[in-house]
Amino acid sequence: MRYRKPLAFAVKVLASIVVVVLFVGATQMVGYGQTTSGLPLLPHNFVQAAPQGFGDRQNSWAWSMIWWRGKLYVGTNRNWMCVQAAMNAYAFPGMPYPPNDPDLPCPPQWEDLELQAEIWRWTPETDTWERVYQSPNDIEIPDHPGKYVARDIGYRYMRVFTEPDGTEALYVTGVSARSYIKGIPPPRILRSTDGVNFEPIPQDPGTFLGDLDTIDGIDMNGFRTLKTYKGRLYTTVGRIYGNGILLEAEDPAGGNDNFRQVSPPGMTIFEVEPYNGFLYIGTTDLYNGYSILKTDATGEPPYSFTPVVTNGGYRKPRPSGSVLSMFVFKDRLYVGTDRPAELIRINPDDTWDLIIGTPRDTPDGRKEPLSGMGDGFGNWLNWHIWRMGEYNGWLYVGTYDGSTTFHTISWLEPILRPYMGFDLYASQDGVHFTKITTTGFDHMFDCGVRTLESTPYGLFLGTANPYYGLRIWRGVPGEVYHTYLPLVNVSASETTPTGLTR
Repeated sequence: MRYRKPLAFAVKVLASIVVVVLFVGATQMVGYGQTTSGLPLLPHNFVQAAPQGFGDRQNSWAWSMIWWRGKLYVGTNRNWMCVQAAMNAYAFPGMPYPPNDPDLPCPPQWEDLELQAEIWRWTPETDTWERVYQSPNDIEIPDHPGKYVARDIGYRYMRVFTEPDGTEALYVTGVSARSYIKGIPPPRILRSTDGVNFEPIPQDPGTFLGDLDTIDGIDMNGFRTLKTYKGRLYTTVGRIYGNGILLEAEDPAGGNDNFRQVSPPGMTIFEVEPYNGFLYIGTTDLYNGYSILKTDATGEPPYSFTPVVTNGGYRKPRPSGSVLSMFVFKDRLYVGTDRPAELIRINPDDTWDLIIGTPRDTPDGRKEPLSGMGDGFGNWLNWHIWRMGEYNGWLYVGTYDGSTTFHTISWLEPILRPYMGFDLYASQDGVHFTKITTTGFDHMFDCGVRTLESTPYGLFLGTANPYYGLRIWRGVPGEVYHTYLPLVNVSASETTPTGLTR
């Protein structure tokens, strides 16, 4: 008899647990793509959605990604770290090429690099990928007879733009090898109206786009961002790492002189984002720290820009020199920076908050990180707050984790191995963050989150892996439902994506 009360108590506890589990599971079953209990996508929600590197390890990064007309498009860059080594060898004679890293696929001679960038397309109805475009490899390398380099070594951004005549077209910005191969044509912008046929917009000699060479002391090696504002298409062009000048076009399909520079001389821009009725830009300034400025893009170029945040957010003694990412979430503009990797947000009245980073004094008073986390989510090896995206009311923030670059140092590799791989965090309010992974979903060579795209079939995440090829992950909240209630099926009236792993 003395065991009846404890036994009865245990039964009650067990029954309570069952009720709680069923209740949580029931709240998850409201509908596909809804997480009413407030859960973000968790690690087990993500499944690899494509063969690594699309079957070719030289597809290093998922550099661009967009959902358009019911299909997902991904643009790659090629052999990125090998290209960087070739750039260093060109700029600093005596620097080694190939780099001393057995995990990199670099040929012995840089002129033999395979650099034809690719565009891939995913069709959800058949769960299949197809390559819809590959850069031609038709530029003869000066002083290397019989050796050729690709027109585009990477596709960095994608944007859908409605042209003045109502045509909806997909634009893709390209990057060239001009950073280390001089005398080759300028970078290109591709255009497609059907997602199958891609053509470069006109760049005839004697026109603005045709004669892109050096502007404001910046070599025109590649285009970067693409944004739409007031019915015009904006892009940046400049150094291969992304910083440059701002261009504007009302009719970009015409290429040539339809583009014009609208940023003032001396301003180096890295990222652009429309917000709150203005076009906001993030600059690069390695000496004084980054700035955030805004313009209404009126009057004659160069446009007037109003400062919003200056001097790297007044961090001392070592402010970030560049903005790397911008994203609007719940009516605030979130801004991610480069080494140190900080996250700030700009409010509709242009005041700003420090979300992740080091406390500091500013002209507006003391600012502490609202999240309670320091640089890089508390990890100094996170060098970039690289990409941000929203899915089902959650803000996802992905990093570039520099720890993988030390994997060839024998004594250091075992120490850093637990930290290798990108970090991904999620927040429902933009302040409190949930850790999703700090190990690249346990793939140490997937060092960065390069793209995030929300679709009706889940959140797609494209990685940077210059060693063995990029990965594409798909996060689907439906798997959470089956974790809690494995015997309950999604109702027939709701759409279940093809190929979903339960």
